[in-house]
Amino acid sequence: MARHISQYPPREYGLIWFNQDYALYILTQITLVPARNKEIADEMENRFTPLYSKLLQKVVRHYDKYLSYFVKTDIIYTDGSFKPSSIESRGRSRRYRFTHVHEPSDIVAVDYSRKFVKQLRKKRKEDFHQLQGEYGHLTKWLWPVCHLQINAPLAAEFLQVRRRAQHNNPALIEKRLHPILGYEIPKDPEMQYRHAMASVNCLVSGDIGCTVDSKVGRMHTVLTNIKSDLRHLITYRGKSLVTVDIKNSQPYLSTLLFDPSFWERQGPSATATSKIYISNIFKTIV
Repeated sequence: MARHISQYPPREYGLIWFNQDYALYILTQITLVPARNKEIADEMENRFTPLYSKLLQKVVRHYDKYLSYFVKTDIIYTDGSFKPSSIESRGRSRRYRFTHVHEPSDIVAVDYSRKFVKQLRKKRKEDFHQLQGEYGHLTKWLWPVCHLQINAPLAAEFLQVRRRAQHNNPALIEKRLHPILGYEIPKDPEMQYRHAMASVNCLVSGDIGCTVDSKVGRMHTVLTNIKSDLRHLITYRGKSLVTVDIKNSQPYLSTLLFDPSFWERQGPSATATSKIYISNIFKTIV
């Protein structure tokens, strides 16, 4: 970063007050955003990451100047796919990716200043507070103290072995459905590796992101987005995790609609009622 700043002085590109923490934060989002949201990762094409301006602005006020600086100095480039929201359709954020020269070959932890770390912790606290009302029964496991841990060395070794195997044998490359055309296309082994390593580093550092998809109300965390193969290496308070997959659960959960208290204002909230139903499911299993 220091060499780049020396070669391309930010002031000459309209960035008067340059902050290295802000610069690193902007760049790391290109990898972290899809790592924390599987749906975004599945819809990405040609390694372009959508960056939401409102979320960036909460941390970096003049985020646009940093993005412009990095584009002009050939660290990243954009496909210019911005589309404003309208009544008829949702908008589309500009998408960015690293240039081939600066594309990272591996994922490394970023060392922010203490002041900026404090700022990020304050933002994380605000984010979790906003989710406590409706998603408190889930966020309580992640905040204010998260006891999730991962065997990072073994996870890194596994991901490196898998990446090499996929490069040496294309038959091992996973596939996904094209978000528009509907047919299967191969996943990018390099992107999969980086996203998975970013999730591992987030677990190690305790930076457990938590977002909710406004369309379906689904909550995304590092735990839900990390590769299923790696969940065997994650523990909670030193104990292994267990996955319960309830098949055809939709018909059962839809019976909520027949419960009068689900619709009554003075009765339990939808979230509280659904928690009761979920609790009954696990009692049945046990």
